[in-house]
Amino acid sequence: MDQSGHKGVTGLAFSTAMNVLVCSGADAQIFTWKLDGWGKCKSKLLQFPDERIPVMGSNTIVQFHQDQVHFLVVHETQLSIYEAKELECVHQWVPEDSTRISQATFAYDSQMVYAWFVDGKVAIFGASYLELKCQILPASYVPPSARSNAYPHAIAAHPQKPTQFA
Repeated sequence: MDQSGHKGVTGLAFSTAMNVLVCSGADAQIFTWKLDGWGKCKSKLLQFPDERIPVMGSNTIVQFHQDQVHFLVVHETQLSIYEAKELECVHQWVPEDSTRISQATFAYDSQMVYAWFVDGKVAIFGASYLELKCQILPASYVPPSARSNAYPHAIAAHPQKPTQFA
């Protein structure tokens, strides 16, 4: 356990516009820290809808939006957009079934969010409200001869083309 009370830091994101560092942990907590003097500003435990209990030690990842005011929170149970100053959740998306989210990222221009699921599915969301735009099923990119349930668990947005990801 570190000084913030986390049981393991799993995500960090800086906002120079807000002059804060957002820190997320395996205990599903989010903290904001002032960059001047490193004082803790606020902290919040993620809200878990539908009484879903996360697996202990689940990664919580954070990434700032291009506006440097909002940030994306990725947890196996949800995608959320938070406002950094008040540490308030402004939008949230939860899978309808028990599918777990592996990783997600903003597109280059922060207009979309690309999410990868542990079952190999990919989803593309509009970043403004986390509205689901489309899904890509594993059958569309895994050859029929491949019978493995092992899928990559990472996703990255192209650094210059907002509609491309790997």
